[in-house]
Amino acid sequence: MAAGLAAGLLLLGLWLALPWVLAARLSAPLGRGDAPGLMEQFDAGPALASLRDALRAEVPEEGGAGARRFLSGMAERMADSWERPEAVSAWLALRARGGRGEGSPVALSHLRSARPLGLAAFRLEYGPPDEASGVSFDLAWGGDGFRVTAMRFLGAPAAASGGMQVAAR
Repeated sequence: MAAGLAAGLLLLGLWLALPWVLAARLSAPLGRGDAPGLMEQFDAGPALASLRDALRAEVPEEGGAGARRFLSGMAERMADSWERPEAVSAWLALRARGGRGEGSPVALSHLRSARPLGLAAFRLEYGPPDEASGVSFDLAWGGDGFRVTAMRFLGAPAAASGGMQVAAR
């Protein structure tokens, strides 16, 4: 009985530590600005589909059909760019600076949280301390280990009608 309880507690402890181990694995390429290393951890199909969905959700309903077409096309091109390591490298550099001035990839690799989403899925959130910007990666177990299956940008401004109307004019 005591051995079973000890084994159960050990398994629980390992499961609770697993998101932190996965975070360390993602933090290394984020901190180095290593796009190919980051992309090796992606299950490209589901991860890019989630990125497309997140970018489409930012396109406002108001503002006219032409503006929606333009912004939807831009969102598609942004998602398509994640298939090329050089575009991911540019994104890593920009996000590391929070979109402003000088910065380092260390800011982006700052882990904000690591939590389970289920028995074999976890969410890791990264970003500069004390700022809303960042990125969230969902990792799930597949036949070849844990892979990024979804991502979204944190602190991205919601599709505000005022800002989008100005862009559409």
